[in-house]
Amino acid sequence: MAERKLLPWRKMWDFTGACEDAPDLRQMLRRAAEELPRLIPCEHAFACRAALHPSGTIVVSVEHNGAPENAVRAYCDRYFHEDIARLYMDRSSLTYQVDWRQAKHADNEFVRDFIHGLLRIDLSAGIPVWDADGIGGINICFTRVGTARISSRDEAIMLALRPHIVNLYSLHERLERIPADHLFAAELARQSKLLSKREAEIAGLLCRRLPLHEIAALLMISTRTVETHIQHIYYKLHVNSRVELLHRLLG
Repeated sequence: MAERKLLPWRKMWDFTGACEDAPDLRQMLRRAAEELPRLIPCEHAFACRAALHPSGTIVVSVEHNGAPENAVRAYCDRYFHEDIARLYMDRSSLTYQVDWRQAKHADNEFVRDFIHGLLRIDLSAGIPVWDADGIGGINICFTRVGTARISSRDEAIMLALRPHIVNLYSLHERLERIPADHLFAAELARQSKLLSKREAEIAGLLCRRLPLHEIAALLMISTRTVETHIQHIYYKLHVNSRVELLHRLLG
C-alpha cells in the first residue's frame, strides 16, 4: 500500500527531472508535454508559449503530445486570440479547469469550431504562468473526453508542479536574453567532463554575475549547496575567486 501511495510522487520527480534536463525553453516545454500524460491521465497534453514580439504582435508556439497537427497550427495562427479560457482567466489563478460542455459555451465560435470541431474534447485544465505584462507566458495543460471534473489528486499534482514550472520558466527566459554568440567555457567544460552538469550550470550563472541567493532560488537548492558546488568548481578549474573564474571561463 505504501508503495502505491508513493508512485504519483515518484512520477512527479520524473516529470520535473525531465524538464530540468532540457537545455532551453522549447525543449523544456516539449518534455513537459511528453511527460504530463504519464503523470495525469489525459487524451492530449500541451505546453504553449506566448511572447510579445518587438513589433507588437504576439508570437505563439505549442509543443504537444499526439494532438492533431491541423489543430495546433490553427491555434497558433488564429484561435489563441479567441481562446476564452485564456481571455477570461483570473491572472492570480494557480491552476484552471474548463468544462466545455456547459451551456454558456454552446454558441461560442472558438468552442464550436476549435474545441469541439478540431480537438473534440470535453474538458481542459492546466497551470498558467503569466509574464509581468499579463500578455505572454506559458501554459502547461491537458485535455480529456467524457470527464466532467478534475479530481482532487489531479489538482494536488498541478499545485505541486507549479513552483517548479514557474522557476524553470524564469530561468530559461533570463537565459534567452543572453546573446547567442556569448560563449561560456562552462559549456566546453561540460563536454570535456571537467565539471558535472550541475557545476557547469552554476558556473554559467556565476558568469552572468547572479548573486548566490538568486542562483539558489532559480535552481531550487539551498545557498549552502550552491557554495559547495562553487568550491568544487574552483578546485577543478584551479581558481580561487569569482574574478579568476570569469577570466578562466570568459577569457
